[in-house]
Amino acid sequence: MTKEVTRLPKFDILSEDGDSIEYNYGHIYQIEETTQSDRLVVGVDENQTDLLLEFAKTLHPPYYVLYVLIVSHLDNECARYESPLFDTLESLSCFLNKYSEFFETDGRHHIWVGTIDDSGLLVYDHHNVIYAYGNQENYTRILTAKGFREEDFYFPDRHCHYFHSENDKFEEAIFNEFDWQIFPLGENDEYL
Repeated sequence: MTKEVTRLPKFDILSEDGDSIEYNYGHIYQIEETTQSDRLVVGVDENQTDLLLEFAKTLHPPYYVLYVLIVSHLDNECARYESPLFDTLESLSCFLNKYSEFFETDGRHHIWVGTIDDSGLLVYDHHNVIYAYGNQENYTRILTAKGFREEDFYFPDRHCHYFHSENDKFEEAIFNEFDWQIFPLGENDEYL
């Protein structure tokens, strides 16, 4: 008999009684017009890192990761941590997959994947949402093939983020991966 593994929640909604309830977006996306460029907003219910990597395939390496720590359980500095460059999709994939459980089950951070040629920018935030800048046609083709629907996107008003002590080991380990360049948090990092 196999034991069913329960995945830690990252983002839930709150009922009127204050109980937390698992929240799923329903695999939807919306293209938003911003002052600088259009961006795709994707509500992803599971395997967010896999979708991030699918989108990254459409970008031109080298890549970089910006790990944005907004809550620390280990007294690490809440800041933006920029990785060295990843020359290939395989090296980026190796890093993201190594920490996918942490990224997908804990709300203490955001993960950005960018390119030095500015062919695109991907942001996976603590609401289980991916923001994709760049070639919208490439991204929507991937989403359509995966069964996502285009519809109006919104965040639930009453929600909560989880910061699991079980994930503290990952917070410690991720800072030992590289000699990160550290930058202060941006004005909207906590509310992205």
